[in-house]
Amino acid sequence: MKTIIAGASGFIGQHLCSMLKSIGDEIITLSREDFITGKFDLLVHKLNGADRIFNLAGAPLNRRWTREYKKEIFNSRIQTTAKLVAAINEQPTPPSLFVSTSAIGYYPSDGAYIENAEVYTPTFLAYICRKWEKEAEQVTPQTRLVITRLAPVLSTDGGIFPPLASLFRYGLGGKIGSGKQAFPWIMLTDLLRIYRFIIEHTELKGVLNCSAPDITDNALWTKSLGQELRRPVLWTIPPYLLRTILGERSVLLTEGQHAIPYKLEKNGFTFEYTNICDALDRLCEKKSDITSHVLEY
Repeated sequence: MKTIIAGASGFIGQHLCSMLKSIGDEIITLSREDFITGKFDLLVHKLNGADRIFNLAGAPLNRRWTREYKKEIFNSRIQTTAKLVAAINEQPTPPSLFVSTSAIGYYPSDGAYIENAEVYTPTFLAYICRKWEKEAEQVTPQTRLVITRLAPVLSTDGGIFPPLASLFRYGLGGKIGSGKQAFPWIMLTDLLRIYRFIIEHTELKGVLNCSAPDITDNALWTKSLGQELRRPVLWTIPPYLLRTILGERSVLLTEGQHAIPYKLEKNGFTFEYTNICDALDRLCEKKSDITSHVLEY
């Protein structure tokens, strides 16, 4: 299969490339250069003959959200997706599958939600997700569209786990505020298995919540990580302090969403990691041969 990946240089994209190569796919990666104004015809040509396309493009969220950087967060997701969809729709034979990324930031921070929940929350992240998904939905009906709403991805070599684990190892870990806010997560191993599940199960369409089914809050995460690393958890970090240090992006720590992976489980997907304690035990073992582990699925 000829597979196109936008955002292949990112943490998840690199692992996705490795996994797809291991099952025999020919991988073609897209970079920012491919989306520059005036290069649309070249993008259309690059997509010619593609069997499936994965869209993981997007500027990282772990920088201060200034007005200018918010524009970059927006453009790197919405404008990139719009151009990618337009290029797909120009193909004489469109790809059979388009997997586009979103996030569980789509949902409010209270309650628990399955994919068909009709909700609205007036936050920056929810606004980005709505616009992001709307652009993906413009793809031709000849192409099967799957939108993956991702929870924060846990791995030893990227994402949120390494910096948080470092804080705990130095005795600086602590719950945030009351600790009752949701702490959504998914193991990288399971996410890669989901991508393969999507490829193999052609009946899957539309939005998928890609989040471990276990209900975890910040207090449980904090306690579990402290126990796993054998470090005391002595601190309670006031939300106002994080807002002072991090600005608006502090909501990534002070708020959280609980998204139930209803459609995945209904269609027969089984998570390997459903319990945060088991996930942390695996992460702290530092076993990093993730892609070969995925192939056991």
